[in-house]
Amino acid sequence: MSSRRLRPTPRWVIGIAVVLLLVVSELTHSGAFFSKATLSTLTPFVGVMIIASLGQAVVIGAGGIDLSIPSTMTFVGVMILKLSESKDDRLWLAAIAAVGLCAIVGLVNGLLVERLRLNPFVATLAVGQVLAGVARYLRGPVPRFTRVPALLVRRTRWNVIGVSVALLIAVGLMIAGTLIFRSTVWGRRLVASSASKPAATLIGLNSSVFRVTTYIAAAALSGVAAVLLSGQLGSPDLSLGSPYLLATVVSVVLSGATLSGGRVDLVGVALGAVFITVLNHDLRVQGYSSGFAQLVQAVVLGGGLAMVHLLGSRNAWWPRLSAALPFRFLTTTPPSTTTPTTK
Repeated sequence: MSSRRLRPTPRWVIGIAVVLLLVVSELTHSGAFFSKATLSTLTPFVGVMIIASLGQAVVIGAGGIDLSIPSTMTFVGVMILKLSESKDDRLWLAAIAAVGLCAIVGLVNGLLVERLRLNPFVATLAVGQVLAGVARYLRGPVPRFTRVPALLVRRTRWNVIGVSVALLIAVGLMIAGTLIFRSTVWGRRLVASSASKPAATLIGLNSSVFRVTTYIAAAALSGVAAVLLSGQLGSPDLSLGSPYLLATVVSVVLSGATLSGGRVDLVGVALGAVFITVLNHDLRVQGYSSGFAQLVQAVVLGGGLAMVHLLGSRNAWWPRLSAALPFRFLTTTPPSTTTPTTK
């Protein structure tokens, strides 16, 4: 009788890590972590992190990276203030215009990387610096408007039993993205063109067009995340997007993705975003500085990259490890496929 061994995957590794972190958080918060007050404070930032990380995941899956996400989010916060003028009747115009400008920023990033063949690190970082300068110029030394429209505040702070609307939107986007990649022609072609550029060229796919589209999608998702975050904070400033530079990359790496491109698990990305956000929250509650939190993120990034390498080479070490254990770890025995013989 044969046996089939269940091998570790990045999704269940990060899933177990999230569960353990939530248990630790509950213990350190004296049983109040899952209270409505705590959830209504934390889940909006979990939702924003998931949305921004999904955008980063799409780009990394195509073999690139977008370091302009923090500046894009800050730029959106400034545009919401400037275009809405704190008036409810101008909110939708301001939000649509801001996200539309983000799409243009993504198009610029994509063209710089795919058409001019610039390094994505350099190109997106340069675009981010330009956006940061534009945002600072538009805001001015003494901004005329410092509060977003009250309507945006009410909508983004709405919650269901402590679960923020931002998190609900993030889950919806994650499900939609997963279905697009798995069930649509465009999604399957994007995955195919990202997995192997030479192979995509041989079968007639214009992989450059698909990769440019990923930058547009990432920038648009960053814009949506920034609108939700602006409403949650009420008074977005020039540091609005700062926490989302390294954190989004870490969230993607924790899902098992490699920075060289390939298939990306959006559910794993969402779990990685939950892990990073809850970890940062716990560090702040314990009184650690933001600098220490960034150091922890860097350590988690290194650990995530090591996990990807180990799981990628598990065919070499996992069978020997599981065979050496005194018990059969994570094994299943499928039903016998032999047919009975008759005399």
